[in-house]
Formats: sequence, C-alpha cells, structure tokens
Amino acid sequence: MLILDTETLDPAERADAFQAAVSGASSSNLARFEDPAAVRARLDLFDFGPGRVFNVRATGNTLLRTQKIARGETEQAIALALPVSGQNRLRWDREERLLDPRDMLLVDLASPYEYGWHGTGSSYAFQVDFDRLGLGMDTIRAAWPRLDATPLYPVVRDHILHVTTHAEQLSADGGADDIDDGVDRADFVEVNFLNGDGMDGGFGFAEELKGADGAVFGGIGERGGADDLKDRGEGTMGGVGVVRMF
Repeated sequence: MLILDTETLDPAERADAFQAAVSGASSSNLARFEDPAAVRARLDLFDFGPGRVFNVRATGNTLLRTQKIARGETEQAIALALPVSGQNRLRWDREERLLDPRDMLLVDLASPYEYGWHGTGSSYAFQVDFDRLGLGMDTIRAAWPRLDATPLYPVVRDHILHVTTHAEQLSADGGADDIDDGVDRADFVEVNFLNGDGMDGGFGFAEELKGADGAVFGGIGERGGADDLKDRGEGTMGGVGVVRMF
C-alpha cells in the first residue's frame, strides 16, 4: 500500500511528510536530508502475516534514532533490509557497515541506530516483531555482524528480496496470507539468526543451497532429513525440511 508519494505534495511539505511516514511505518527517528528543499520519495507498506514489508525509495537522507528517542518509545521489532540501488550505511551497536545492492542487513528497531544513503537510493525491508522470533536479543546482536557467514544467508536474502520487490503483487494476489505453501517469513529470519550465531541446533547443512523461490536445502545432516522433520511436525519445502527447526 502506498503511504507516501512526494510528487503529490508541494516541495515545502515533502520533508515533514517523509518524517511522519517513515517514523509511523518503521520506528521513531529524526530524518536528515542532503537537500531538504528537494526531497523526493515513495514509501510503501504491506502486511504479511506476522511481519510487514516497508519499502523506501528516496533522495539522500539519514534516519537517526537517538538514545533519547529509544528510551521513550516501545517499538519491539527487527528488520532485515537491503538496498536495491545505491549504497547504504548502517551504524548500530558500535559498528558501521556499508551495504551494496543485495547486501542484507539486520537492525533492532528498538535500539539507537543511524541508517541512510547519499544521492537517490532505496531500502527494501521485512520487519517482524521481536517476540514473534522467540530469540534473545543477545543472540540477535551476536548474529547481525555475521549474517553472511552462514550458508543460509543467500537463501534468506533472496527470499527477503523476492518478497519485498514483489510485495504489491503478492499482496494483491492474496499472498500476504499464504505464500510459498505456508512457509513463514519469520521462520526464515529465525533460521538465519541461529545459524549466523553458530547455533544450528545440531543440523549439518550441505552446500547445495538454491535460490529463494522453491529453495532447496540439500542434505540435512546429523538429526536426519525431511522425513525426520515431518515426524517432528516441522516444516518442509521442496521435500527437504527448512523451517520451524527450533
């Protein structure tokens, strides 16, 4: 759903409208602009079961969530996001990252952070409430600098990329309620966290990892394969268990 298109507003109104829309759809923050008089942006928000897609395309800006704002707010969500154009910068938890297109990031929306880009850029994000994951913040904080260290990273990244870039179509088709045969996006997020933290629950994932749509996780190791997962009531995709592993 389109929540802001600055082309419909007078230039003098655009910066304030962007500030209100991005704080309402993501987390409260201060928006700073490279050129406040020339702000252009399009923001879309789509609900997907336990999560939501929030896509931003805009001229250069930085979203700053200060310690003061974080103390006074109650947002409890995380976001997996990636630029689809340009280069983004994230500063969170005393670390700073530069992200190229298709580089996936993780941010705790309840904590102070600084996120943005120069020139025209974008951020396509899947957000999920913290309590939906059932993971401790220590696990999430330990995992976020090393998301790309797990072999599951390209699968989760491509899945997030697919859902965010096709969110309007999926939502219109009813996919927000039931996509990919009931595979839950929050479970993909949880899978990536636990593996990024080196805590794979005893699963030995083989190297054959293919794409987002109809992804195949080849050869689940020590604790058995798809049949064993089915016996425990855990999800499968393409005949191989992939989610609800924990």
